[in-house]
Amino acid sequence: MTQTNSPQTTLPEDIQAMSFEEAMEELRRIVDSMERGDAKLDQAIAAYERGAHLRAHCEAKLKDAKMKIEQISLGSDGTPRLESLDPEE
Repeated sequence: MTQTNSPQTTLPEDIQAMSFEEAMEELRRIVDSMERGDAKLDQAIAAYERGAHLRAHCEAKLKDAKMKIEQISLGSDGTPRLESLDPEE
């Protein structure tokens, strides 16, 4: 199943406010807990859904960071210019 709308508009506000590192840490805790089988079924389902939101948030943060990365190069006339590192551009 693919998500067609922007993850930032459908994520809970507390997740939207998280840094990449905070979201990754919570996602690690959720995965660890699920791997240990610590939760009952209802709790595991809720944790899975939250984990999916955290993953979407992390992916969006990484995509934003990738778009901001630029490389300085020299033009044919020797003047510096900025180029995106994104090969799709």
